[in-house]
Amino acid sequence: MAALSEGVKLARDLTNEPANGIYPETFAKQALELRKLGAKVTVMDEKALEKAGLGAIIAVGRGSARPPRMVIVQWEGSKQQPLAIVGKGVTFDTGGYNLKTQADSILRMTSDMAGAAAVLGTMHTLAKQKAPVNVVALIPLAENMISDRAYLPGDVVTAGNGKTIEIINTDAEGRMLLADALWYAEQNFKPRAIVDIATLTGAKVGAVGSYYAGLFSKDDALVAQLNKAGDTVNEKVWRLPLSDEMLPELKSRIADLRNTGSSTGASTAALFLQQFVENTPFAHLDIAGNALSNSNRGLHTEGGTGYGVRLLTEWVLTAE
Repeated sequence: MAALSEGVKLARDLTNEPANGIYPETFAKQALELRKLGAKVTVMDEKALEKAGLGAIIAVGRGSARPPRMVIVQWEGSKQQPLAIVGKGVTFDTGGYNLKTQADSILRMTSDMAGAAAVLGTMHTLAKQKAPVNVVALIPLAENMISDRAYLPGDVVTAGNGKTIEIINTDAEGRMLLADALWYAEQNFKPRAIVDIATLTGAKVGAVGSYYAGLFSKDDALVAQLNKAGDTVNEKVWRLPLSDEMLPELKSRIADLRNTGSSTGASTAALFLQQFVENTPFAHLDIAGNALSNSNRGLHTEGGTGYGVRLLTEWVLTAE
C-alpha cells in the first residue's frame, strides 16, 4: 500500500507542476530517479529519436525551444513476456497553430502529461514493491508550441512505422506522440499486451464525463481485465466504440492517414492509434476529465488526481 501511495503522489505532483517546472528534459530527469529502485531507464534525446525515425514525436516537439524526449522504463521482476504501458507526455499544449482560444482550457494544459505521470507513478509503484512482473513503459514527451519551426496544418509527417500523416489539426498532437511510442513498443519489446493512457479528447468528456475513463479496444479479454481492475480500485472504465467502420474518416487525399477524423471524436482518435499496433492486444484509455479535479472527490484530490496509477498497477499485477 505504501508503494502505491508513493506512486499516486508522484503522479499527482508531476501533474500539478507548472510548465516551467516540468518539460521534457526535467520529466526525463525525474524518471531517472527510478534507477535507484532497480528499474532500467533509458532517455532518447532528439538525435536518438531521429535515428529511430520517430517523426511524429519530432514533429510535435519541433516548435519548442525545449526538445522532445522519449523515456523508456523497464521493470523486469519476472522472465515472462512483458506488458507495455504508454503514457502521453505533452508537458504543455498551446494547440499549436490551431491555438486553443479559451483561457480556462489553455490554463489546464499543464496537465496534458497526466498520462505520462500515471505511467511513471505505476512504474515507481511496481519497482518499489519489487513486483514479480515484467513491464516496459514508454513515455513520449514534447511541448506543443508555436514558432517558426512548429509543424503546420497541412504538413505531412512520416511516423516510425513509415505511415504518412496529414496534419489536419495541430491540436491533435497527443495521438502523434502515442502513435510512434506504440509502434516502437511493439517492434522493440514484443509485449503480450499494450495499454496506453492519455488526456486525449474533449469528446470523451462529453460522453462519460469524469465518472469513467473511456476504454477503447477490439480485444474482449483485455477489456475484461481492465474492467475488473478498474472496479477493484474504483477507477472505473467504460467501453466506447472502436470500429473499422470509421476508417473512412481518417482517409487522406495526400497521405496514408489524417490525424483527425471528420467528426474529431474520441473513437476516431482511438482508431488512429490502432493503426500503429499490428498484432498485439491493445487498449486505449482516455482520461480527459479524470486527470484534473476542481474539488476533492473520494480517492481523488483537488488538482492532479494521479488517476490511472491504481488502475494500471492493478491490471499489471493481475493480467493473465
